[in-house]
Amino acid sequence: MVAYNIKVKFTEDFAYEIENASHSLTEKGYYHVGNKALDSLNDVFHVVGMERLFPYSKKFDKRHRRHSLHLWYKLKIQNSGYNDRQCASVYEKCGFITEAEAYKPKAFNDSYDASMERVGLESTYLVDDLIFSTPSPFNDPFISAQWHYQNLGQSGGTIGADIDLFNAWSIQQGDPSVVVAIIDGGLDVNHDDLQANIWENIQEINGLPGVDDDGNGYVDDLN
Repeated sequence: MVAYNIKVKFTEDFAYEIENASHSLTEKGYYHVGNKALDSLNDVFHVVGMERLFPYSKKFDKRHRRHSLHLWYKLKIQNSGYNDRQCASVYEKCGFITEAEAYKPKAFNDSYDASMERVGLESTYLVDDLIFSTPSPFNDPFISAQWHYQNLGQSGGTIGADIDLFNAWSIQQGDPSVVVAIIDGGLDVNHDDLQANIWENIQEINGLPGVDDDGNGYVDDLN
């Protein structure tokens, strides 16, 4: 069972060695690549898997290499008595590793309390710094608590320090032909507010299960 992961960035020469090495598992299940120094560390820290952080894709390989993304690997570690930060600090001292840090895959937190107190601004919104008693164009019951959309100082912040969402909404409400990439920790594709507008990867949807149909390095990435 994997206790945690770390990510490491190899030097260019060592990454080339890794790509052309014979990868195997020991009798104890620890990951070896034929390099004595790395194999010894993997034994000490109980590394049971190692893979490129950005999966190989023939389609994007040149681009990955141009930006050195092919140098990053994820190490899967069993409980070895060390935490992820201790482990990463040791790996980072190796001459063939330039960076190492704890890697925590993103996951959704379902512990949000929907009964949290609402701020009573449901029936008003800000246009040109004026408050109009007009029905809100949004049905999100917590819109009033999201100060970054409309900041009336409800969280003790600076009035007007927001993105002027309502002004923007009066100009444009979106276009299904525009695809927006969210570079963040991910999103909930099943969320009520997003589900109907999530981009769909037609090649993968119409492809074969377990196959990277669009050649981007990710299998069955439907969204």
